Amino acid sequence: MTRLFTLARTGRQQNRFHQATAALHQAADFTADLATGRLITVDAYMRQRGVANEDFIRRYASPLGKAVKASYIQRHGVEPPRTWELRKGSGLLDFRVVRPAVYRPDDPALAEGWDTYERTAGLGSAPAQERTA
Repeated sequence: MTRLFTLARTGRQQNRFHQATAALHQAADFTADLATGRLITVDAYMRQRGVANEDFIRRYASPLGKAVKASYIQRHGVEPPRTWELRKGSGLLDFRVVRPAVYRPDDPALAEGWDTYERTAGLGSAPAQERTA
């Protein structure tokens, strides 16, 4: 009985290992696309739209991301791809790992989410070319 439990546990550990390595490979692919600008996160989109206050971005990027994600799911029928990021917190050595969704910079879901979220809707609407397609 103990041997069976050990084998089952080892199988779960192997499964987790394979899932983790697959996620790291996917994150590496997204990292290259994020660095070149082919994909962006919601906080990067906020900076593109002219939000300069980092406290505002830190506070409202997550709720805005939920609005953008809902718009993306409504448009595309699937959840947006996600990546891994190490983000700086408020303290000197305060870091955390997050899994933000990534989008093409011209994806209309970004503009729709921006317009529907109450904190960013008053900051101006998206340019017309962002809402097309």
